[in-house]
Amino acid sequence: DWRKTRDLYLRTIGQNPNASLSVHSFPDADHGLNIAKTGSMKEMNAVPQWMKVKTDGYFEVQETWLRNQLTNTASR
Repeated sequence: DWRKTRDLYLRTIGQNPNASLSVHSFPDADHGLNIAKTGSMKEMNAVPQWMKVKTDGYFEVQETWLRNQLTNTASR
């Protein structure tokens, strides 16, 4: 259950002042962050790897996270 995992991360990693935690949910994605209706294993396995498409916003979230990490590292 992704909600329980997110809450666990927020309660543990998120409480550590020395940790860097960023949580973002994609409601239309499967576990691999590909566009999916249900995210079930059956659905995920039915789509060939070359046809899988990352969900909207995935790359933007990754880019933002990376830029923040680089900025934070440079300012240390």
